[in-house]
Amino acid sequence: MKIKCICKQCNKEIYRFKSNLKKDTFCSLKCYHESLKKPKQKTICVYCGKIFYALKCKSRKYCSIDCQLKDICIDKKIKNRIAKLHKKGNSYDEIIKEIDGITISTIITVVKEYNLKHRTPPYSEDIVKKGTALYKIGFTYQEVADMIGTGQYAVSQWIKKNGCLRTIAETRLLKKQKSHSGFFKKGHKTWNKGKKYLVVAKENNHNWQGGRSSLEKLIRNSVKYKQWRVDTYKRDYYTCQVCDYKGKDLIAHHDTISFNEIYENFLNKNTKLDPIKDKYKLLELAETYKPFWEIDKGITVCKKCHFEIHHLSN
Repeated sequence: MKIKCICKQCNKEIYRFKSNLKKDTFCSLKCYHESLKKPKQKTICVYCGKIFYALKCKSRKYCSIDCQLKDICIDKKIKNRIAKLHKKGNSYDEIIKEIDGITISTIITVVKEYNLKHRTPPYSEDIVKKGTALYKIGFTYQEVADMIGTGQYAVSQWIKKNGCLRTIAETRLLKKQKSHSGFFKKGHKTWNKGKKYLVVAKENNHNWQGGRSSLEKLIRNSVKYKQWRVDTYKRDYYTCQVCDYKGKDLIAHHDTISFNEIYENFLNKNTKLDPIKDKYKLLELAETYKPFWEIDKGITVCKKCHFEIHHLSN
């Protein structure tokens, strides 16, 4: 059986089951959501006397932050004192030290009320030059201020005096550059390009197995050999010299003399050293052996043509 009851929000007559009386005592979801909202009460601003609405839980006295800041230095004596010190040429820090319970925001409000000129503290010529130079490079006012340790307003005034303001087109360009400044963007040069990382080489590497790789493999995997391959690709504009193919699957092939012939000639010259025991000494000597690194002996070839060359030769 349903029992007659009244909605808690709009006082409308509704019918509900006895079991649901504790939970459901609203006519609609609208009334339920309105009941959840915290009630606001009328309050009067202490400074300007303006009526505004605020939550009961919050003990607000002012209608805005401006009224709050003005109320801090409400005494005319304090206002006049701040104005006199400002006119003399004292900095904001000096005024705060002389008068207790005052912040920079209170001084700014007094300056606005008395129509005084907003001053920036005196800075040395070196700091001004640094700031303008950083702005010219492409930094914003805020970034320059953080680097030098000054205010944003001071930086803007230096730039206006020197006449270094950016145009709208220049600012848009800088924004685009900053938004698309990825780590691996086009033309990015890696720190380890063409360098050997000896900290993780040989015995220091976790995957070291006592030097199993042969001398021939070490030469082919060396930094200098990789650079030789890149130089050959660049010279031939990344195209196969047999079928004019352009793509990824390219190989740097030794044309006039094969790699194996150069390798054998190199070992014949250094007969005193063993290619298994003294392979690391031979690798150092191979880096200075010119026939390995001559670009004229190399040609860019695709995978298909490379297979055909070796197949026909055999």
